[in-house]
Formats: sequence, C-alpha cells, structure tokens
Amino acid sequence: MRLPSSLSLLVIGLSIFYSIVQANQSYQVLAVHAYSQEYAWTKSQHRGFVDELTENSLVPVYISTEYLDTKRRSYNIKYAEQFTRYIREKYNGYVPDIIYVTDDNGFLYARDHLLEIYPNTPVIFSGVNDYSIINKIEALPVRGVFEKKDISKNLDLIQGIEKKDLEIIILGDGSNTYSAIEFEIKQQVADYPNINATFVSQDNIENLVTDLRKRSQKYIFLTTIGGIKSNTGSLLSPETVVSEIVAAGNFIVFTMEDAYFFDGVLGGYVTSGKLQGLKAARLALGLHKDNSIEQIENIVDS
Repeated sequence: MRLPSSLSLLVIGLSIFYSIVQANQSYQVLAVHAYSQEYAWTKSQHRGFVDELTENSLVPVYISTEYLDTKRRSYNIKYAEQFTRYIREKYNGYVPDIIYVTDDNGFLYARDHLLEIYPNTPVIFSGVNDYSIINKIEALPVRGVFEKKDISKNLDLIQGIEKKDLEIIILGDGSNTYSAIEFEIKQQVADYPNINATFVSQDNIENLVTDLRKRSQKYIFLTTIGGIKSNTGSLLSPETVVSEIVAAGNFIVFTMEDAYFFDGVLGGYVTSGKLQGLKAARLALGLHKDNSIEQIENIVDS
C-alpha cells in the first residue's frame, strides 16, 4: 500500500528532523584525574571509563581530560586554586554534561572547586578510599565507586599457608589516599588477633629502604606507592619503587592494586583500576538516561 504523497513527505521530514536532532546531541564529559596520564592506576581507570561509556552511549561522547598530577606534587589549597584558575581560563564558555574524577584528591578537587565552577553539573567518581564522605555527599550532586582495599582476603590466604602468629608490614607513600587506606585496613586487621601489623609510610625511597632493612617481618602488603620520590625529589616509577622494596630484604611482597604487578610481587586479592572506571561509566550512563543523580547509588568495589 502506498502512502499519500503528503504523508510520505511528512514521514521523510520527521526522519530527517530526528536525524538532525540526534546528530546535534552529544555527551560532554570533563575528566579530572588525581594523578598523571602515565600512572598505571589512572590509565586503567580512564580506559575502563572511556571504553564502557563510548561503547554504550546512544549519542557521541566527547571527553576533555585534565590531570592534577598529585603524586608528583602535594595537593593543597594553593595548588588547587592555581589549577582552578587554569580550568576557568581554558574552559571558558564550556559546560560539561558530567564530570568524572578519580581517587581521593580528584574527589576533593571536585567538591571544593569544580562544583563551584559548574554548580549544575553532576560528578561521578571512582577510586575513592575515604568512606567517611558517604553521608556527606548525599546532598551534593556527587556519586561514585569507592575502592575497598580488602586485606582480609589476603590475610586469610597467608593464614592458610602459615598456621601461626604473623608479623606483617602495610606499606604506603603517606599520601591522602594512603591515610584513608590505613584507617580502613586497621579496622580489618583488628579482627585478626594473631596478626601484628606494622604500618610504614614514607615518600622517600632511601629512607624507606633503610627502614625496611632493619625489619624482620616476612610479609609486605603494598597499598599505594606512587608518591615515593628520590632524594632529589624526583618522582619514581612504581616499578622502580617495587624493585627497591623487593631488594631491601627477604620479603614476600603482596600488592593490593593491579597496577603494581612487577617482578618479585605476588598478586593476592587486588583492586582493578579498569573495573573501577567501568563501573563509574555505568553510573554515568544511568545518569544520562534518567537525568537524576538522586537515583544513583554509590558502589563499593573490592
């Protein structure tokens, strides 16, 4: 059956109009990462987020990406304000549909500065270790994926190997992220009366190695080590840091992040940067569909 010519023109016109509307629609994302573009944990989160978002979005996705690089330099009010001036200048006139931030410093920057620049733009995060913010963000347009460092599974693993009291070292770089991780791990270790945990945090590799050489513990658990530097203040690669730790003594070294799989390190149970980013992208897709961040629930991922 043939449609009347006027109706055919109407259908064709509506199809063209719909195609034009779809072509003009897009999903604008501003991503601000706590660390650098070369930091493996950041790269894996970003890739997981981008792949999931672009593969499943119904409209084209455009992502603008910035890096606070706070493993290289400390995050503080002065630096955050300088970075904000840069963002305001570079993105003058640009309003993203969503902001994606990673890790604790990325969240802090979004809360204190990005929400001021973009008060009507929701924020999705991943890689955040500080669970104390959960209740504090209920009234904010902020939701995301918490990174749970679950040491209990690793402790169960080594207890299955050695049926005796254990001395372990929990090692990190002393950063804001490490502080949040240390707090969480102390709560978990309290459930293991036969395990004595020593917490070692240090941002200087020579001081760290000197400390480790004096230690008699057998097991080391790496938390976050990306902020460890040389005596000259140069940021060291995680691979270099791991090699120095492994060489410092006869340790069995576990990592709690997938970014630290280097020679001399056992895996154990680790958190995945890629999965953190992927799950954040799914929150972003849900937000784009329903347009209501109040309906988005936070995720705790271990």
